[in-house]
Amino acid sequence: MYTQESNTRKISKIAFCALLTIVFFSLANGDLYAQKTKIKFPYKVKLADYDSAKVPLKIILATPRLTTTYPDCEIASYSISFEPDSGEYFGPFIVKGPAIPENQVNYLREFTNRSVRIFIDELHLNYKGKDSLINPYLFKSIP
Repeated sequence: MYTQESNTRKISKIAFCALLTIVFFSLANGDLYAQKTKIKFPYKVKLADYDSAKVPLKIILATPRLTTTYPDCEIASYSISFEPDSGEYFGPFIVKGPAIPENQVNYLREFTNRSVRIFIDELHLNYKGKDSLINPYLFKSIP
């Protein structure tokens, strides 16, 4: 048998559960209990020390390397792959250090009249002796 008191109690229990759920989700989304704190570096990774995502092929061939604008930060390793316009995907290749290997540079030389998308994945930076994995980059070589 239901009484006025039991209905009030049910409503208060539902309200309490709803409030508890709201508090839980707001704390979880607020990074209060995050396991790792992400450090945001004000750096930029560049291909051939060029300030754009679209890099002329002759500049890439002259300086085939990745650089970063942040001091005390070095490129430790990365994965590189290529996809020419209307072409076949080539890669990925694991690279140690900032320089693009000669095999990949020779591959790029074949595309003087076409654009090539250059994918940089698994980019590891050495920042003050600590390894930092950062987001992938996409560059495009233009003829």
